[in-house]
Amino acid sequence: MKKIKVVQIVGEKTMVGIARHVLLLSKELKKQGHDVSAIVTPGPVANQFKKSKIPCHCVKFKAFLNRRLYHEIRDIIASIKPDIVHCHGNQAGWQGRLAVRRLPEIAVVYSEYHFTKDFSIRNPVWREFHLRSMTLLNQFTDITIATSPSIKRYLISRGLSRRNRTVILPCPVELRFLKNKRYKKPEEVPQIIGAIGSLNPHNGYLWLLQALFLMRKIDKHSNWRCQIIGSGPLKKTIRKKIKKLKLTKHVEMFSSLPNPLSTMRHFTYYVQYSSSESTGIRLLEAMALGVVPICSDRGALADIVKNNKNGVLVPLGRPNELASALQALIKDKEKHNKLSANARATVTKHYSVRDIGKRLELIYSKALKIRHFKQDQGTR
Repeated sequence: MKKIKVVQIVGEKTMVGIARHVLLLSKELKKQGHDVSAIVTPGPVANQFKKSKIPCHCVKFKAFLNRRLYHEIRDIIASIKPDIVHCHGNQAGWQGRLAVRRLPEIAVVYSEYHFTKDFSIRNPVWREFHLRSMTLLNQFTDITIATSPSIKRYLISRGLSRRNRTVILPCPVELRFLKNKRYKKPEEVPQIIGAIGSLNPHNGYLWLLQALFLMRKIDKHSNWRCQIIGSGPLKKTIRKKIKKLKLTKHVEMFSSLPNPLSTMRHFTYYVQYSSSESTGIRLLEAMALGVVPICSDRGALADIVKNNKNGVLVPLGRPNELASALQALIKDKEKHNKLSANARATVTKHYSVRDIGKRLELIYSKALKIRHFKQDQGTR
């Protein structure tokens, strides 16, 4: 494939989520011989890009309506003269697409990571602003990437993106997760039920604790432990709930995850009982290790997990069914082993960084063809 010169724009301040995803793809594109650079925030994100030898320009992403910022971004893009500008997430999507709108020779790709029918912004005015801005900026976009089928369905149903220019490209899983497997432990060692994510109401931790309480009630001799990893506003509430349900000997809480791979290899089951999930990257990492997922039937979780094939789906808000699903898997080793193998095979086949990198190349080729057609027609 012809060498492509691309600028990635990321507005995140921390090296998690979107920024981590973009760095993975940038390194993969560089391996494939493309010229990749980035516009990022100074600090941890810029440091990681520099460490990976991805040239980067630092700008301070501030308010959405900041003319000085998008003029600064436009000047950087004009000096690089890329074939493609790829904007990731709302902040970069707003500033990056405004910056490039007067540079008609450059193709524009935008990746959406959040909006599904279940995703909510509490402030209705702010939510409406986001949706209207996405409609406006769509006219400056050649290709919109949805990181899950749920996001694509929502964007098209709300008229936020054109069907023929919207494609699905999930977040990739790092090769190190596929090169490793979960630890197989002796029968007498407790099975670990893991849950990772911010301690917010939409992540369903209180329902999970209720399910664990019911499991103890059904079978007090069942040998398991639960690890909840994350921080957020519900931290004190969750601790109180653990004490109230008398689960202190069975549930541990950790604020951070310094080494995700090492920690997740100890999991037997991974629970993500969220009311909204757009990408499911932690879920995919767990599945890559052969950890069996038990999830709610919402958003990207239902896109990735096929019930009783590579994991188990439980309707949201039914802790009794969640408890039953966990208890059944703990007792049925044959089913657990089958789901574990299928979970790992799903990620290997569809979500490896090499596969996603190749698919991104094809998306860029399509964007360039659209750009050339627009130039011939004399439009943006």
